[in-house]
Amino acid sequence: MRGWEVLLLTLALTTAGCAAPRSASEHAAPSPSAHRDTAAAGLPVALALDRLPQRQDGLSVDADRAAAGFVGPERTMVVAVPLSAGGRAGAMNVGVFRVAGDQPAFMSNITLSGGVRSLRIDGGRLSIATSAYRADDRLCCPSGTRTWTYGIMHGKPLLLQSNVTWMRRASEGVSAAAPAPSVAVPAVRAPTAAPPTVAPPAAMRTRALRSAAAPPESGGTTCTPGAIYAVAPDGSTVDTADGSVYRIAFADRAMVKQWGAGQALLICSTALVNEDQGGQRAAIVADE
Repeated sequence: MRGWEVLLLTLALTTAGCAAPRSASEHAAPSPSAHRDTAAAGLPVALALDRLPQRQDGLSVDADRAAAGFVGPERTMVVAVPLSAGGRAGAMNVGVFRVAGDQPAFMSNITLSGGVRSLRIDGGRLSIATSAYRADDRLCCPSGTRTWTYGIMHGKPLLLQSNVTWMRRASEGVSAAAPAPSVAVPAVRAPTAAPPTVAPPAAMRTRALRSAAAPPESGGTTCTPGAIYAVAPDGSTVDTADGSVYRIAFADRAMVKQWGAGQALLICSTALVNEDQGGQRAAIVADE
């Protein structure tokens, strides 16, 4: 008997007195790979994986490819699974479930523009890899991979970044993958009443810090709207909803510590302006 089967049998025996028996057809089959990959997340996640529904929004749940982990500045424990309507295109949706106790509570259905290749939760982000097609690609043979990066804000998935990596064709003389420019994601202004600010640990924030290397504004303002995703506890950095990280000048860090997730920003080349804090301006500095 495999290790995950022993775990589930033990759980069934110890919880039989406090939970009603469930029909074998009521839930999706257990996923050995999912249980193994999320063993460190604890018993509630293992139970939630076992209790995923077989169908969600009329689509089949692929529990064998589930991913689980903490997502977002509030460290929401979620399970993400591919959802498929059948057919050659494969799964075109991802269902996101919040782990409530030991039960999966449906949160959102993410619709994507390509078949789901893989799911991964790492560094407080949900990453979804899907097929990407050039205009002359056949359905069987996509020549690119698009990566969608999601966080969670106010209980809903929030798209942070999307980019495509294309495979160069033999006629182009190079066979290695060639990354394409990231697709800009419009910033979403979240409600002013934001949850408490909790930034991921420094080891989890691995994206390159954006510095003030850009030239200063000239001939007027060149700022763009944005929203705060997370603030470092010491106010040293601000993560924005487009996936960028800005380093804050030391003199402004005490002020920035009071900023919160979801607040609206103007992102300028040398400063961040918090519209929900009366226009407070924090200078951006180069990476230290």
